[in-house]
Amino acid sequence: MRYFLDGQFFADWPGSIELLAKFSGVDVSCLSADPAELAGLLVTQNNAAFEQAMAGLTADYPPSEINSWERQRAEALAWDADQQAATPWIDIAAHTRGIDRGEYLARTLAKVHLFAQASAFLVGRRQALDDAIRQAETVADLQAIVIDYTLPGAP
Repeated sequence: MRYFLDGQFFADWPGSIELLAKFSGVDVSCLSADPAELAGLLVTQNNAAFEQAMAGLTADYPPSEINSWERQRAEALAWDADQQAATPWIDIAAHTRGIDRGEYLARTLAKVHLFAQASAFLVGRRQALDDAIRQAETVADLQAIVIDYTLPGAP
């Protein structure tokens, strides 16, 4: 990030403006940053934090199992709408796992709804933060943005 002292280029600094002021012995009120550069950095940080949060939703599952989720979701939703709906994939998985088909479907349906809620929250949060970054007019506006992807109710 490029920082300016009284309008003149002062330093490339990876940290905050407050740390630069502290380490350089300059009053922070004399320093400024390029809002466009800071906005670009925040967009990148926001997207990375979003991806990390989304990855956290699936961290306990191997990729090949995740690849089956759309099939499981479709069968569970079909069963939820009509309990006579065919669920061939889930039938095999439930039998192989050694649990009742209805229990497997109920668990899958619960996870489908939880994942949908969590992912919708995270996507909406990313979009809100992106809007805030793009609408910010000053460095102070940008510095006031807090990138946080803590899910509601999470410890």
